[in-house]
Amino acid sequence: MRCKQAERLFFRRLDGRLDETQATALDVHLRTCAACARRAAQHARIARALRPASAPDPVPGLAQRIMPRLEPRTVQHVPLLLWERWSLRAVPVLMAAVAVVGLALALVVPVFDEPLTSTEILLLQNVNPMEEARTIFEQEKPETRGLMLLVASIDDAPPVRRDRP
Repeated sequence: MRCKQAERLFFRRLDGRLDETQATALDVHLRTCAACARRAAQHARIARALRPASAPDPVPGLAQRIMPRLEPRTVQHVPLLLWERWSLRAVPVLMAAVAVVGLALALVVPVFDEPLTSTEILLLQNVNPMEEARTIFEQEKPETRGLMLLVASIDDAPPVRRDRP
């Protein structure tokens, strides 16, 4: 037997899970190996120190206090109040109503077909709408810059004419 196998058997002996053949093999190894004998003695001392000498006596009357609590109790069902019964039924109905109203609004609300502005068209085409403004602001003469801004501000929409009275 090797020392590692003997050390595993130390713990099994301390737990009381060692059979007769393993116990005799361990005893033979402990007689021949002084290092394992020292370790086995140390493990035995530690196990004795950790085990209590005896279990403490229970407090008098402990069983009489605990046993009534362990007996099965009858559960009394309290009937729901009127508003509780209605609220339990109303929640799914209200959720269904909200879903129907939302669906109706999504289907009924008209979609506005307004034409897109030039800025929106540029944004949808992934073009920088400020590129045109950059060329305007790079002009050296303020008169040219002002004239270009005025022309750029005119929208593509046809002008509205008013009739004279």
